[in-house]
Amino acid sequence: MAAHRFGGIGGALAAAALALGACAGDGGDDLTAEEQLEAALDEAADEMAEDAGTETTETEARETRPEPVDVDLPRETSYAHATWTVTEVAFQEASVDEFGYETGPLAIVGFTVANTGEGGTDLRVAPWLLSLVDGDGGRVPAPMDALEEEIVVVGGDADFEATFQLDEGTAAEDLEEYTVQIGEEGYVPAPIPLAGTVPVPGYPVTVTLPPEIGGVMNGGPATIRNLRGVVTLDFAGHRAEDGTRFLAVQGDLQGGDGGHFYPSWNDVRVSVDGIQTDEALDSPTLPNSFSNGGTASATWVFVIPADGKDGMVHFGSQSAPDVPGGPFTFPALP
Repeated sequence: MAAHRFGGIGGALAAAALALGACAGDGGDDLTAEEQLEAALDEAADEMAEDAGTETTETEARETRPEPVDVDLPRETSYAHATWTVTEVAFQEASVDEFGYETGPLAIVGFTVANTGEGGTDLRVAPWLLSLVDGDGGRVPAPMDALEEEIVVVGGDADFEATFQLDEGTAAEDLEEYTVQIGEEGYVPAPIPLAGTVPVPGYPVTVTLPPEIGGVMNGGPATIRNLRGVVTLDFAGHRAEDGTRFLAVQGDLQGGDGGHFYPSWNDVRVSVDGIQTDEALDSPTLPNSFSNGGTASATWVFVIPADGKDGMVHFGSQSAPDVPGGPFTFPALP
């Protein structure tokens, strides 16, 4: 037989015709025409099966499996009132998928999310919260199908696995210089480098506020005492946007004798470097009312610029605009 190949049914018939002619010229007179045709078709079928087997072998030889990457695990960080722990990292070389398409190298990251409950809310774990950062600082976002979106309830925890598509030519050892980055783009990220030391967030940061400030609430003159300030990256299960932080102001309200007082979100306001921030964020800590010289504790949370220096706390939603507030200074924030 010749060393070339025929494709498809038409090729098989052509090969059978050639084989039939060969049989006729090589003593095929001993066989009937029907037997000669059957023998030729069998030979052509064997040849086609051989070709198919060769092609299958070539495809299978390019299939790959994930292999663990030798990095120091587990490693963890905190984000949105949850602890994120990387437990496994694997690398898969470029291969051919089940449909015969070329696929590039992959990184598979296994991790656990534990909702601490400090934010008081359930946490949605979704692909847009995950990315890789390569050794040159290039960001590799997780594709939308990188993992199945889940809700981690307050106090709960869950295991996840995310798959990242890497640039062609990336090798397993390159992942040792990568960082698993937690956080939606545009928000302060929480990095987990796979080599070296995991950076400490450096929060919360305590801010020294004036000991007390007088003003007028809805109900009459009052005072807020024992003021405490804390700057954080997370509030109510949310992360601060880039360039901002959360400032929580806590204090004890003291009403004047004989009055009935109704605390509001505007009773405490904050300005930074001469610019008043937006109204305090919603918080469940504001009391409904108190009276007859009573006291009540409350917390107000504000979004502030991360590079703020000079602050001012204003007290009393009914205070005149010219009533002075209590000045304070921000420490250098991480």
